[in-house]
Amino acid sequence: MNEKVGISLSKIISSGYLGESKFLTGKKLLERIVTKTNVIVDPDILEWSNAGEFILSTGYFFKDSPIEVQKKIIREMAKIKVSALGIKVKPYLKSINQEVLDLAEALNFPMIAIDHNISFNDIMIPILQDIYDEQSKIIRKVEIIHKDNMNVVLKGGGVKDILKSLSKTMRNPIYVVDHHFEEVIEQSSLEKDKALEIREEIQKYFEGKKNNKMISKTTQRSIFINGKEIKQLMVPIMVKSNVYGHLITFGINHELTRFDILNLESSANVMALEFLKRLSVQDVENKYKAEFFEDLISFDKKRIQKAIERSGHYGFYKDAYYLVIQIDVLNDIETIDKEYLAQVINKSIYLINLICKDKKRAFLISNKGSSINILIMYENDLKIKKRTMTLVKNINQVLKSKISNLHNVIGVGRSYKGLDSVYKSLDDAVKSVEAYGNYSNDEIIFFEDLGIYKIFCHEELRDELVGFYNVNLKNLVAYDLKRDANLVKTLNMYFEKNGNLKKMSEALFTHYNTILYRMKRIQEICEIDINNRRERYDIETALEIHKIIDAWTF
Repeated sequence: MNEKVGISLSKIISSGYLGESKFLTGKKLLERIVTKTNVIVDPDILEWSNAGEFILSTGYFFKDSPIEVQKKIIREMAKIKVSALGIKVKPYLKSINQEVLDLAEALNFPMIAIDHNISFNDIMIPILQDIYDEQSKIIRKVEIIHKDNMNVVLKGGGVKDILKSLSKTMRNPIYVVDHHFEEVIEQSSLEKDKALEIREEIQKYFEGKKNNKMISKTTQRSIFINGKEIKQLMVPIMVKSNVYGHLITFGINHELTRFDILNLESSANVMALEFLKRLSVQDVENKYKAEFFEDLISFDKKRIQKAIERSGHYGFYKDAYYLVIQIDVLNDIETIDKEYLAQVINKSIYLINLICKDKKRAFLISNKGSSINILIMYENDLKIKKRTMTLVKNINQVLKSKISNLHNVIGVGRSYKGLDSVYKSLDDAVKSVEAYGNYSNDEIIFFEDLGIYKIFCHEELRDELVGFYNVNLKNLVAYDLKRDANLVKTLNMYFEKNGNLKKMSEALFTHYNTILYRMKRIQEICEIDINNRRERYDIETALEIHKIIDAWTF
């Protein structure tokens, strides 16, 4: 790919900047592009030289240098892709050593003998002026294209219209990959089979790259279609510092140039405005849904009634059955980029929306902070849990496949009849999420499966539960923390194995006599008789409280 803007060696020669010059080597490389000029007076300058430079020197530089040093300099220039070496051979040398010339020819490196009567300034200044003029032409063309694209947007055009405008100057197929709304839009005149191959190549490239922050810069690569190498140029479409899409072109009809890079980068900025517009529409929709949901779960009867009156807009029936699913994004909220978190939430809402629409069931999705609430309506109470489990598993699978490093927990409330009972299901869903990590390690938690936790989790019982825990188990927990004695773990295993000490010994990989000793110490510290049914029930209940107590802040 010709990335840089410059002028060809043929133009430099034909313009007469070098006087009566002639190629010593590389005569077939007239179209090699020069992007800047430099003068070499010391071999160390090559450390600061770049590809595309036309380096000027004199025979004096080579006069006292050994042949191997001269050859090394030619190798270095060829390695860093210097465009050419222009050398004033006379009056310092009669000619360049043939070994050096042979090496340059073998390396496809142009060496040009320059008229020694022309000053380097008379060469460098007009060349740099021509390069500047070429760059200015491209910038002016890009500015015109940018204005055209902006006019398309200002007239209400969308992504397809911008692509159509862009295709007037881009002679290659162009693609927009929208990562947020999961679509690929193209402007192409390729044959059907080749167009399909290109789309498959794009899809394959982005598979496994769910976090597109890893490709947030302009990138170039080679692909192979039917064994033929094709250059690809890809520019990110950035919205609020995050990647929402990519603008891609392929050098199929014409070689890609620096103009194509600048053109696509300018167009990507305009495309970002269209993306932002679509995202803003989604944000407004989410806002109205969130307001409706907040009214529905409030304790203000007027707000609830107002929401019920508007419920028909979402296809809800007043006396149907309703269930709330809460998805809590557990990525490190303290360190995660707030804009990226918003992108994750919005993308999740969009994907969930597609899934629920596919199920052809009335629903509403809203979010608050890092939580997403899904209100689902069921017209009857037949197999609600089974149908919800299928839906939730589908949602969880899709989110994890589409969003990189997503760590979430899904809490599912019980179903209740009537819109005025939605707050109950939300409360269940919230408590299910809170149970994660303390009472349950499952990513999907149904409130109705939480056993005695359904009683323990109520706020009004907190003081009683804490008091019960303090009386029955607090001393044992404190003993464990101080001496690392594993007595709480042993007590848990006692109830898991129904008091079978032999099975406890096997499960804990601990000698039977050690288990006997531990059980004796547990009873001494807790001041209980494990054989007493009531005292045994109290300590087991305290253990259940212990599983959730870390989630509370006193």
